[in-house]
Amino acid sequence: MNNEQFSINFTLKNHTTNEKTPKTKPNAHTQRRAKKAKQREALVRTQTVASQQQKKKELVHEMYRTVRLHFPELFDWMREVDDCRKKASDYELTAHLTACLAMFLFKAGSRNQYNQHREDIQFQKNYIRLFGFAMPHGDSVQNVMALLDVTQIEQLKQKRVKPPTFI
Repeated sequence: MNNEQFSINFTLKNHTTNEKTPKTKPNAHTQRRAKKAKQREALVRTQTVASQQQKKKELVHEMYRTVRLHFPELFDWMREVDDCRKKASDYELTAHLTACLAMFLFKAGSRNQYNQHREDIQFQKNYIRLFGFAMPHGDSVQNVMALLDVTQIEQLKQKRVKPPTFI
């Protein structure tokens, strides 16, 4: 085996795919294309965020209209439920019942997710505007709901959510 064959065999056998190859500097055309692609991605992200924010505003507006139009006395009905808590609380029972309703309406998958919404200042302002109550902590809501008599909640639903009357 001569020196030339030895060097070819040695190079092929000892070559690994993890070796770094020197990067070539991209040309100006490639750099412009990459920059434009990044700008398009940023624009799409901005439009997506704006679209999502608009959808959230519309959803909150629809909830507000639904509650005020179809259930104008909802909070009065909730105030009729007997408060079974033994010690005083910063929140009235209606606020806890409303928080339960909010978890359902906002499709919060857990109390933790509800509490994360609770930390957002804008969300708190919208919540107060929508329901008229400050947001109690999710664990507090759970504790109050565990104390409530289930039959009272069932009666509230049956009395207040009347089936439609057909003529």
